[in-house]
Amino acid sequence: MTPATSAPLRIERLDPRDLARATQIHAVLVLAHAQETRWLGLDPPAPLRRTRDDIQASAEFVLGALGAGDDLIGVLCLGPDDEADQICITTLVVRPDRQRQGIASLLLDEAVRRVDGAALAVAAAAGNAPALALYQSFGFVEIRRGSLGPGALEMLKLRRAGDP
Repeated sequence: MTPATSAPLRIERLDPRDLARATQIHAVLVLAHAQETRWLGLDPPAPLRRTRDDIQASAEFVLGALGAGDDLIGVLCLGPDDEADQICITTLVVRPDRQRQGIASLLLDEAVRRVDGAALAVAAAAGNAPALALYQSFGFVEIRRGSLGPGALEMLKLRRAGDP
């Protein structure tokens, strides 16, 4: 899928240890988190607990969608899962002003390619229909439900089987 935009776009691995890059990643997370808390009707909005320092200290594998002038548009992070034999998508966000252009699909497609046949898992809010539709289009299926936080936000864990 190609984004519906005339600006050049590339997906590449990012170094979150780099201060400038960690700052950009954090800025995208802040925007996307604020949007998701509104979509989910969280009142008061859940605070974003991930700081720039957390991003810099992370050992996650980070992919970025970069536009003209290295403008960071979207981020996908991969890390270890709490279940054996699968890799967790810990973060997949796109700046609100660039959503619905296929950018999350490009990031997810690149992640699938880079995990080289390994199984992938992700947790998503049950009320986040756009995220669930995206993951389902990539072959993710629900494996578990639970709740999170004081408001008991309903969460789903999804899994995409690895290649045999």
